[in-house]
Amino acid sequence: MNELLEALRSIMKYCDPDKPVQSEIFYIAMYAIKGYEQNIANKKKILADLLEKGEREGLSSVEKNDLLDIQDELNNLDKTQKREVPKHLITDESIETLSKTRKEAEKFLQSLTEKKKKGLKK
Repeated sequence: MNELLEALRSIMKYCDPDKPVQSEIFYIAMYAIKGYEQNIANKKKILADLLEKGEREGLSSVEKNDLLDIQDELNNLDKTQKREVPKHLITDESIETLSKTRKEAEKFLQSLTEKKKKGLKK
């Protein structure tokens, strides 16, 4: 997004000061981009908060729905992205199973790391 703002600023150099409409259009575009950028940042914050809460205490069904909706909104912004998993295969149960599997894998890796450290100390 910053690259886009820089590009707009460089274009502004070529705006004719005698033609205020050009400058006005430019500033309107800049404000729109900044608003868009702020909207994305807010969605990312909400998403991070929901993920953190989900890890700590779990999410209600409304919060799970919000989480999936926000993820979809952010994913839809990137038109070059391809889905790795078909949408119909993503359910609450599979997401929870993946989360549990990830936690178990992290614990397993941690135990291996600790065993390796103990083995090196001997």
